[in-house]
Amino acid sequence: MRKLLLPLLIILGLLIVAVPAYSQVSPGTIQTKVPFDFIVGDTRLPAGDYKFEFDTLNSRMNITNIATHQRVSVIVRDIEDKSAPTENRLVFLQKGNDHVLHRVWSDRLAHAHDIVHGTQYEELK
Repeated sequence: MRKLLLPLLIILGLLIVAVPAYSQVSPGTIQTKVPFDFIVGDTRLPAGDYKFEFDTLNSRMNITNIATHQRVSVIVRDIEDKSAPTENRLVFLQKGNDHVLHRVWSDRLAHAHDIVHGTQYEELK
């Protein structure tokens, strides 16, 4: 009986640790319509309905066009802001004729997801 007790306690301990880790990986989701073509990272996406999924544990945001299933994954930084909007919001900057997605606010999270760009686009401050 004692030989079975130790392995059972180890398994129980691993399950207790694994459940919170899974809940951190589980991303929040926003669905919204973007009325114009836009750029995220190095990818140009057409206007349409999009799903934004957040994986804060891995500092990633996945953006999926709902109609075409085209998917882009970008690195993001979480930015805390006490004056954060209370609704979902996308922040674009226009550079020439291009709309560049810079930040995504979720009403369920207390921070913004700031997209990390390469040298092609200036970061928001």
